[in-house]
Amino acid sequence: SGGEVTKEEMLQIQKERLQKIVFNMAQMLDPWVEGNRADFMTKMNAYGEELCKCSFGDQLLAVIANIYLIQAKRALGGLAGFKATMQMQKQKVKSNMSVTSAAMKVMQAHFEMKRLNDEEKKREARRQETAGE
Repeated sequence: SGGEVTKEEMLQIQKERLQKIVFNMAQMLDPWVEGNRADFMTKMNAYGEELCKCSFGDQLLAVIANIYLIQAKRALGGLAGFKATMQMQKQKVKSNMSVTSAAMKVMQAHFEMKRLNDEEKKREARRQETAGE
């Protein structure tokens, strides 16, 4: 049937995504690697400020920063690496809870807006009935 993706196609898509991410990350890190750290920090600060303006941007940046910190500790290994692995598991649960909480707030706001809209429609219908009499 149409639209189905095979496991091999999914693996190829994932490989291409990973290659693109590696390329973009390498370009982003070039100023730092080349020793132009001030330029790198200026660009990253501007990028961070831009992301903070997005919906959930500040929370997203906090999660990303925490993940980078934990991954660095994991890469060092030893007891700190083990502790970092445990922190990563905790962070996953915390992130899932945050996303669920945000989704619930959006859903509640949607239902509240619908309720208010329905009430307004009822008031308008009553006004039209009264005006028609």
